[in-house]
Amino acid sequence: QELDILGDDVRTMQGTGNPHKLANILSGERVLDLGSGLGADAFLAAEKAGPKGKVVGLDLSSAHVSEANARAKQRGYPTNNVLFIQGDMEAIPVEDASFDVVISNGGFCLVPDKRKAFKEV
Repeated sequence: QELDILGDDVRTMQGTGNPHKLANILSGERVLDLGSGLGADAFLAAEKAGPKGKVVGLDLSSAHVSEANARAKQRGYPTNNVLFIQGDMEAIPVEDASFDVVISNGGFCLVPDKRKAFKEV
């Protein structure tokens, strides 16, 4: 059922698991998706958080961020609901304690200093 939400975007999904099984995202929550790639998990999170929630996807690749923002726009998400930003998980460029839920689908396996990244969360 969740994959139906993604439509054609499911073909470019490169995750290694399902962070939504444990995340229990509720309506109105603020969600940070670390290593968001092209946005698949962020879009699933946005459906759960609803129009009063906010999902920010963080990715190291500027190309992925640009494409994910384009896909969000195509899906009709306003930037106050879904936004992708470029950044490093070892120095997350958001205000501390500004999210209710943090998800990641394989992002941590790509981080050189995992302890530093986990401390950021």
